[in-house]
Amino acid sequence: MRRSTTAHRHQSGSGKVKPPAPIVDESGNEHAPLPPSASSRWIACPPSMAYVRMLVEAKIIKKRVSGDAAKRGTRIHKWGEQFIKWTQLGKSTNGVKDGDADEKQEARDYAEFCVDQLERARIISGNVLYGVEDRAIVDADYCWGSRDFWFFGYERLSMVDLKSGREPVVVEGNTQLLIYVIDKFYELAPDEVELIIWQPNSDEGGDPAKSFVYTASEISAHARKINGYVERARGWFGRRSYKDLEDALVAGDHCGWCDALGVCPKARRYAKDISAGVFDVIGESTERPRKKKREAR
Repeated sequence: MRRSTTAHRHQSGSGKVKPPAPIVDESGNEHAPLPPSASSRWIACPPSMAYVRMLVEAKIIKKRVSGDAAKRGTRIHKWGEQFIKWTQLGKSTNGVKDGDADEKQEARDYAEFCVDQLERARIISGNVLYGVEDRAIVDADYCWGSRDFWFFGYERLSMVDLKSGREPVVVEGNTQLLIYVIDKFYELAPDEVELIIWQPNSDEGGDPAKSFVYTASEISAHARKINGYVERARGWFGRRSYKDLEDALVAGDHCGWCDALGVCPKARRYAKDISAGVFDVIGESTERPRKKKREAR
């Protein structure tokens, strides 16, 4: 039985505030005002993304530029997408001369994993739907992103996300992955949703694939929460000044990844409180200084 629920989206012009334009990086790629990859930040601190954008527009901070690690990850993603498509067409992935050999091998391993998962689903289910690097949309104006790979068969929707970094990524409760799967969940109405991370360089080592399976009711509950988070965060765009947002900013561990870290008053206060708890502050000691003994002559 198919559920009639549809993804929660806002159309351009539906609200009083004109939606902000997508953020364009140095490579010309567009990113959502509320990007899934930064969801842990704007969920914990709803005004943060609007605040950062306004600071950039006011030239108080510089626009973020992708580092070498991010650029490497982008290249691997592009190779992985191409290799999956070639494999489905029966074309070899070994004849490519351009590009870094290690990056291509990492992409090839990822593509082989995705295709293997797809073939297993076909054996069980027969007809299987799948997609490569398509757009996942929670809010058409504010929250969307690129979904690496997904497939649907035997009433289970599976979504694979490629991570090229070393810091271990947790699957369960990962809001980025949940955002990527919400619209497909509403469209296909599976009984289960499997979220998979492929992270070959994780400092944890071991199997590159980590997964977690949700029931349909669990995904529905998460979707409702995420829609609420988006609603709160989107409401901070369009304010007159970044100063209008500062009282509502929320500091925490997420501040370490925020572009406004050196400017945000809440983050600076938070860092000061942490420092005071770890280090003795000069001049605040309750001990009386000892008198120096005279040196013997």
